[in-house]
Amino acid sequence: MKAMVRWWRLAGALAWLALAACATRVELPETRFQQVRDVSRAISLEVAKRFSSPIPGLTLPQGLGLTKPLLLGGFPQASTAEAMVSGHHLRDLLLLDLRQTMPDTAVARLEEAGDLPSALMLHGVVSYLPGTSTENESSWFKIAYAVRTYPDADVLLSGSALVNARHFDATPTRFYKDAPIYFASEQQKELVALASAESGDAGMQRAMRRSLAYESARGAYEREQYEVAARRFEEILEQGDSEDLLALSGRFQSLWQLARKDEAEQVFGRLIDVAIARDALSIKFLFAVQQDDFDRRSPLYQQYPMWIRQVARGMLASRLCFEIKGHSSRSGTAAYNDALSTARARRVMRYMTAAEPELASRVRAKGYGFRQNIIGSGSDDAGDAIDRRVDFAEVGCPA
Repeated sequence: MKAMVRWWRLAGALAWLALAACATRVELPETRFQQVRDVSRAISLEVAKRFSSPIPGLTLPQGLGLTKPLLLGGFPQASTAEAMVSGHHLRDLLLLDLRQTMPDTAVARLEEAGDLPSALMLHGVVSYLPGTSTENESSWFKIAYAVRTYPDADVLLSGSALVNARHFDATPTRFYKDAPIYFASEQQKELVALASAESGDAGMQRAMRRSLAYESARGAYEREQYEVAARRFEEILEQGDSEDLLALSGRFQSLWQLARKDEAEQVFGRLIDVAIARDALSIKFLFAVQQDDFDRRSPLYQQYPMWIRQVARGMLASRLCFEIKGHSSRSGTAAYNDALSTARARRVMRYMTAAEPELASRVRAKGYGFRQNIIGSGSDDAGDAIDRRVDFAEVGCPA
């Protein structure tokens, strides 16, 4: 019996050491699929195959499995840093498939992790790849993913797959639909790095810790547990970075849903001040299709007066000068979109100067059409909403 126990301990230790040793050498080839369902099956089979026998020629005792749980992230959009409907769908399918292919391993969503001292984490990101023709069949979403050890951030496995854009829903999930600003400039680099084959370092370890905290708070919001979400976002602000844009936005959104409007506006004011200081203010003003007025059907429309009031206050308090940059999605001619985006930027400028007349000499408006698209799909839906954003960029003041 003692010999058997020693064998199991030795096999487990050797297996784990072998996984760590070959971390950066296991890179899987890219494959094309038509459906998200097929991507999930392929990834789960590759993960199970790589981890079931990590030492060539060594057969582990039946039932040994991995000794650490495997936690799954939600496959956000690489360019916007936003979680998407099909990204979450892929994660949920992968959860079921991995539980079937790796029955001896505890597999869970990242948001369900709790306070674990160690684990494996599978992070992924999704990038839009436009085709060379106008047919949807020629457009794809690239799904890159990596399995890392937590908390060390060592890469054990990385790979990628392509899924037909026609069968991938890039609509942001509810948390991001409700967010008043975009987080691409703050989150993009970190998310892409976690899903890559880059070696782990102190920065990657911090990113993994943040991903645990973010997923826990965002998950509560998505489940409409707003009291829990508000508390978890506040904990991120208290225990980590008090100027974390995503946590400030999440705290604001949760308080707004709880009808604590005065408190929510105070947090929104902090969010705007931090975004201005970082030159990262990109507001989700949604315009009616092919028009320069706000879309009054948007669930966020009722918040716009408060947004305008706080953005104008923050701009004035900063004592800086700004260019209000209008953008449009890639549909229609370049000339038409330049004119439309300019009209939208000017409308926002009028609202801002009406709220704070002293801003008139410190702001200007300019339209960029679709020249600075982030997605570039031209789908004119929630999937490319960021391409119709309004940015506030710091510029030099007139002499």
